[in-house]
Amino acid sequence: MCFNYFQRNTFFYLVLPQIKIKGMSKTYFALLVILVLFFTACSSSSKISKQTDKAMEAYQLGDFQTAYNLYLADIEKMESKQINGEKYAMMAKTCFQLKKFSEAESYFKKAAYQNFSDADMYANLISIYQEVDNLSKMLGALEFFTTNYTNDTRFLEMNIQLFEAYIASENWEKAASLWPHLDSTVQEDLRFLVNYFLALKKLKYTEEADLIAVSILKLNAANKDALEWLGEKYFWKAEKNYQNELDAYNKNKTTKQYNSMVKALDLVTADFKKSLTYFEKLYKLFPSKEYAQYMANIYNRFHDKQKTDQYQKLAK
Repeated sequence: MCFNYFQRNTFFYLVLPQIKIKGMSKTYFALLVILVLFFTACSSSSKISKQTDKAMEAYQLGDFQTAYNLYLADIEKMESKQINGEKYAMMAKTCFQLKKFSEAESYFKKAAYQNFSDADMYANLISIYQEVDNLSKMLGALEFFTTNYTNDTRFLEMNIQLFEAYIASENWEKAASLWPHLDSTVQEDLRFLVNYFLALKKLKYTEEADLIAVSILKLNAANKDALEWLGEKYFWKAEKNYQNELDAYNKNKTTKQYNSMVKALDLVTADFKKSLTYFEKLYKLFPSKEYAQYMANIYNRFHDKQKTDQYQKLAK
């Protein structure tokens, strides 16, 4: 660092060698010049080092304004090639503490350009992007943190934030892929189950969605989306099997086919009853023509004309 300073010190490098000192040989004079420059540079470096130490001390004591002033003065004295990534990062962290978010991001970028990074740096960036509502940048910072700092105490928290960011940005595939890696307490939390359920529905992962819908209803029996999902699931399963058995019998009206249809219709009836249970609850909690129509159709399959007419009127 001393010799870098020597190379940049225009006055001593260009002017001093031209001064002639009487009685001094050229060799001794040259050595004198080198020694003067060396100690001048080292003295300057020592001052900068001490200033950096004071800045770090102020930061650790929570005196962020003093730390900011010292780091800024330090950086302004040095040329960019002499500033390492760690110093830029500390300046950025200081800016973050002072809520100078734009300035903090700028210094973090300079630190990254110098190939420096640490967990605190990316944790700060995540908070900055969350504060300024920049979801795409926050996603990038979260992905970097959870990939590179798996042993950090904030890893589980960042993984949760990443999952929520995937949901918010409609990255359904990534959200579903991350789910198995979340902590078990998260997987049992209603809020996260609902978000995961949303991703599964968007991806048409029906079997997993069925299981999660049941889990949601165990935690909240009045969850509309889960009730609707299961109500429709059993309705269309029953209706499809009903139509298939009826078509098969109409094509082959034999005693054997009839007995097969009767047996199958027992299962169909059981599924219609399951569907009805969900739609009855839905209609009670969230009355709508759509739910009334489902119930009218189910009662029609049960050959219950009174109930069919009752809900058919409510569906109009």
